[in-house]
Amino acid sequence: MAEQQTAMADQVHILIVDDEPGIGEIIAKYLTLHGFIVASGEAQARPSPCDAKDLLVLDCGAPEDSGLALTRQLEARGNVGAVRIHTVLRRPGRTPPSRNDAAISSAKITRKIAAIMAADVAFFSRLVADDEEETLRVLSAYQDIFDDFVDRYGGRVFNMAGDSVMSEFNSAVEAMRAAIDIQEVIRTHNLTHPPHRWLQFRIGITIADVVERRGELLGDGVNLAARLESLAAPGGICISRAVHEAVVNKVSVMFRDLGEQTVKNIPTPVHAFIVDLPSAVHQLEE
Repeated sequence: MAEQQTAMADQVHILIVDDEPGIGEIIAKYLTLHGFIVASGEAQARPSPCDAKDLLVLDCGAPEDSGLALTRQLEARGNVGAVRIHTVLRRPGRTPPSRNDAAISSAKITRKIAAIMAADVAFFSRLVADDEEETLRVLSAYQDIFDDFVDRYGGRVFNMAGDSVMSEFNSAVEAMRAAIDIQEVIRTHNLTHPPHRWLQFRIGITIADVVERRGELLGDGVNLAARLESLAAPGGICISRAVHEAVVNKVSVMFRDLGEQTVKNIPTPVHAFIVDLPSAVHQLEE
């Protein structure tokens, strides 16, 4: 009886809301690959904001809105797509923080200047549709490459969700060096696969004043890094003018000036530069 109560206490309930039915299964398989035991619940007509969940996963473009507010918006709209509840059993040795520790941590909000590196897989949905299990296996291996190089250059991965990786550095030069090495190593790994199965990241880097809360970074600078990433070619890097000025004479790569670019959800145009890399020459079609 005691063992059963311990197992129940160590379960995490994840509510997934997405307009693509396969997203719940993708997240479940990703968790399984990382050693979790996952039991998928029944799909519901709509999520209930009253039911307590440990994690709410929503397909939306507003990262600073609360999960509860977004759920209510979805309910009001009446079209939430697929809703699944996954029960996840934590791996042995992973101890969740106490409620008191979480409350203390949430009260600590600080501002700082950081170099933000955003990365996302190009054409990820298509790669998953072609071969889901192989794509997730390669994605996990490439995320480990990010972990290794970000740590090597003194940075920190503060968010890794789905096919995206968000990192921070104290130095724009170190962020640039990490990005170059990551793209080169991934390019080499991709050569062992046929071109249509290449898993390529786009990377964007900017310098910004950001807010840190419970280890997560928030603010316009984080959003800008993600928008710069969308301007890069698969396997490529796009940087803001502030980063270019900081690194132009300190790294042995060439840059191409894109000029002022208007990007989604950023009120003013941003001056962007593309880093010329051999790994960014292979373009897949959507």
